[in-house]
Amino acid sequence: MNFATFILKNLLRRKARSLLTMCGIAVAVATTIALLGVSDDFQSAVLQSFKNEGSDIVISPKGSLLQIAGDMNEAVADDIRKVPGVAAVSQGLLEQIAMEIDDNQVPVLLQGWKHGTFAFNDIEIIEGRSLEPDDVDAVMLGEALAEKMHAKVNQPIEIQDETFNVVGIYDSKTLLKRGAAIMLLRRLQDLMLREGSVTGFSVQVDPEIKADADAIEAVCERIDNLNDADGNSLNLDASSTDDYVRDNFQLKLTRAMAWVTSLIAVGVGTIGMLNTMIMSVMERIREISVLRAMGWRRGRVIAMIVGESIVLSIFGAALGAGVAIIGSHYITKMPQVNGFLSGHIAPWVIASGMVIAFFVGLIGAAYPAWRASRLLPSEGLRYE
Repeated sequence: MNFATFILKNLLRRKARSLLTMCGIAVAVATTIALLGVSDDFQSAVLQSFKNEGSDIVISPKGSLLQIAGDMNEAVADDIRKVPGVAAVSQGLLEQIAMEIDDNQVPVLLQGWKHGTFAFNDIEIIEGRSLEPDDVDAVMLGEALAEKMHAKVNQPIEIQDETFNVVGIYDSKTLLKRGAAIMLLRRLQDLMLREGSVTGFSVQVDPEIKADADAIEAVCERIDNLNDADGNSLNLDASSTDDYVRDNFQLKLTRAMAWVTSLIAVGVGTIGMLNTMIMSVMERIREISVLRAMGWRRGRVIAMIVGESIVLSIFGAALGAGVAIIGSHYITKMPQVNGFLSGHIAPWVIASGMVIAFFVGLIGAAYPAWRASRLLPSEGLRYE
């Protein structure tokens, strides 16, 4: 019998305990992978949204923590266009509302864009038409939102107690846009009582500096230093799209909450593993003492206990990864999150879960393995 087979037989001798321990690890790993996967998925969706429309720089109010709460004068776009290195500016208003769909309160993103800006680059009309400059009560629906609302072209829908006509249904490479509704900027401003206000600006830089990070940073600094006619700062905070997504408060908070919750779950899993391995050692004192009498060195005893722990952790991690992948897929079908998350879990997230499980196995086996290695052959006589 080889060493690996010996370890597996030890685990199978106590099937119920091994299975329960694996389930505990699976819960911890599934929690970690699911939460980190959702956080990474949402962050990727935000970055993809900017990249697909060709944005190089994102401008928000200085000191603002929440993008959706940003409040800037849309006329500032004219000042931004004059900055050297700026090729185009797209101003937008972003609002999130709750709409009743199939008896569920569903969050919906409303986006207000100025006609003719590059924000429209990332959408493709699949039914109906795009917005025209003279449209008043017109709205375009992303394919995911239209399906969720069972809406068709030329069908009236209610938004914030006002009636809008669906003039088009569009598809987009960006998940967040597929689940959004788009109307002209001035109409969304009227609807949300935010006349002349935008939540942010997106900027395309001159083609010759698109690949130059230092040149883009210099453009950001010039935008940050813009002043109004009276010489007062416009309080703009310009960042490259990568920096904006990385430093965004909402996304950082989401990541932090995911890690904190995951660490709690992993801590509970580690305690469960520690308890299982201690009980295993205490129940096998006679067996381990006999093995020591047969010539097993302390290192081999340690390897046996650690090996058993790691096998439990790896199998538990595989089970947890499967649960997380399947669970994430079905969660995205829920009306409350459909159109915000794709359910895709990045390979690095799954790898992180497996690595965490490996270390849970090591930590959970550390003391029991040390305790087992200290047993003397004579100690087994007391357990005859």
